[in-house]
Amino acid sequence: MAKKSLGEKRGRNGALRAVVPVWERGYMSHVYWLGKQKLGRVWIQAADFDGKKYAWQSFTKTAVAATLAEAKRAVEAVARAERKQLSLFDDNVYFEGLS
Repeated sequence: MAKKSLGEKRGRNGALRAVVPVWERGYMSHVYWLGKQKLGRVWIQAADFDGKKYAWQSFTKTAVAATLAEAKRAVEAVARAERKQLSLFDDNVYFEGLS
């Protein structure tokens, strides 16, 4: 049986299906989930920072944005880029033809 990767889930019939990232709304914040893994979050700052009301964090990146939509787009873009990166220390990743 093949090991399932992040972003895949087994259905009732055993077939793999894609797990779609979703936004979950909370008290004064929104969180971006892929299954049970948190990809990022957006929250309202206590005080405006140079006219920017929302702060966001995804993986190791943190910034501020003027609108909620702008902050969500930034989190989605960072999460998409980070999920496409190969892990440097993953034993299951190999490169053909480099031996």
